Amino acid sequence: MGEAKVRLIIDSAPRDGSNLGKLIELHRMVVEQTMRLNIDEYVRITWELDAVEGRETPPAAAAEARRTADPISALSSRQRQIADMLCAHYSIKRISSELFVSVNTVKKHIQNIKRALKVESSGADFIYLLNRLMQGGTLTEAELTPNE
Repeated sequence: MGEAKVRLIIDSAPRDGSNLGKLIELHRMVVEQTMRLNIDEYVRITWELDAVEGRETPPAAAAEARRTADPISALSSRQRQIADMLCAHYSIKRISSELFVSVNTVKKHIQNIKRALKVESSGADFIYLLNRLMQGGTLTEAELTPNE
């Protein structure tokens, strides 16, 4: 017996731009739920951004548009897993224990998460900003750079 495949296609194109925010939220919810169910190794999500007004969108611009719309998509599966645990107030030691990796590995993942999200804050400020991003929020330039 062959493998069963299920396909979900969400094709959205707002006519006047008034519902664009709702459509972006719909796509974000689908991706977020896929990550939360921890089944992303079985699910392939493909984002396509069609050209606007007949202009072709270069692949780099399309990738940047996706990253801007959902910065969490820049994280690997393991980084999202660690980010979820950090947002649930797990300590670095507990994360390393539950994931069967060293404390240094967890710290390196956290550094890479900060780099991918372009966040310079640390400690509780970082966890607060990470939590906002994980829930689909956005950050201002002032929030990305810690106060001096």
